[in-house]
Amino acid sequence: MDDKSFSGKPNGPARLRYDLSDYQVLTPGSFVFCAVTGKPIPLEELRYWNPVRQEAYCDAAASTAREGALNRDQASGLNRLIPDLPVGESGH
Repeated sequence: MDDKSFSGKPNGPARLRYDLSDYQVLTPGSFVFCAVTGKPIPLEELRYWNPVRQEAYCDAAASTAREGALNRDQASGLNRLIPDLPVGESGH
């Protein structure tokens, strides 16, 4: 379904379902909010989103920043799970 109709709330926020190369309008509106900056993005300017996280981004820099932040969070979480091992001790 490629319904990008802006009827309903033309000046309010839209609710979208993001697919790999397109999106579907679930609730009509004229903009969505950037997941990084919180800024409104007019639908006609929306170019960046993540279909897995269902997030919109105002530009490539915001998308990259979000990906980097999530990767850092995952790496720091993994570091907390792996205990520090003594260096140079064989345990024999």
